[in-house]
Amino acid sequence: MRFFLVSLLLVLLATISRAEDLDPYEAFQLWAGCQPVDLFVYLQKHETEINLTQEAIEIAVRSRLRSARLYDELAGATTLSVTVHVVDVAYNIQVELRKTLSDWAHSERVGFGTTWKSVSTGTHGNDTNILSSLSQHIDKFLDEYLRVNADTC
Repeated sequence: MRFFLVSLLLVLLATISRAEDLDPYEAFQLWAGCQPVDLFVYLQKHETEINLTQEAIEIAVRSRLRSARLYDELAGATTLSVTVHVVDVAYNIQVELRKTLSDWAHSERVGFGTTWKSVSTGTHGNDTNILSSLSQHIDKFLDEYLRVNADTC
């Protein structure tokens, strides 16, 4: 029994220590109690002959989220939004975590807002290059999300 109590105390102290080390801004951006996220993908192609499809992006991102056990199409309150714009040989990728937020100080309203974002712009030779770049954004999201939510995951 004593061993159990000592073990429990050590776990609680480690949790408290971990919570104190967490940057409050990062907690605001990414903390969601390790709840799964819904996925929204938007692809816009303009004046380009690329084979990249919205479905290919959805499959790639959804697969990564599922492997981390963070995908739920009914999550609703937390969404990972992926937007890819392709114009000629240039592309722009935006990955955003969007959460339910409240403004109790001014309007007492609840809405949906971006709390975390990763963006890049580049040129491509094909759709594989864009998916590779997108994969780096998803890696960054998963790494940061899981680090911030580590105590509840």
